[in-house]
Amino acid sequence: MLNIWRLNNKSKIIKVKRPKSTTDYQCGKKIELSPDYARVTLSYVALYIFTFLIGVFVFVAAGYPVVDAMFEYASTLSTIGLSVGITSAEMPTFLKIVQIITMWFGRLEFIAIIIAVLKMTTSFYDSDVVVENNTHSV
Repeated sequence: MLNIWRLNNKSKIIKVKRPKSTTDYQCGKKIELSPDYARVTLSYVALYIFTFLIGVFVFVAAGYPVVDAMFEYASTLSTIGLSVGITSAEMPTFLKIVQIITMWFGRLEFIAIIIAVLKMTTSFYDSDVVVENNTHSV
């Protein structure tokens, strides 16, 4: 990975090495954070931001100002409960449904929902599972 810096109209090429792991401290102990841990954390943050942007787009498409839509959707996604007045009984039904789903995602967290859905779908479509018909008499 190369970075090019321009200082006083002179180009300087600097080679930047990626660390194999990062050091962090947890409960007073020095621990090494692996690149896999950083990748998982980044994917979670990216999923959260992607969901936020999609929700803001839905609110803006419904005719609300961008700043109000961002505040309202961030409040909904993080289940804080603050509002700028968009959330009300007069809000369109579609946006109410979007907010319900968003609050559910925000409360249960994305990873738990994704794992639950994956476990349900893999257990339904797993070809290795054989169910035998056992009859029991009482």
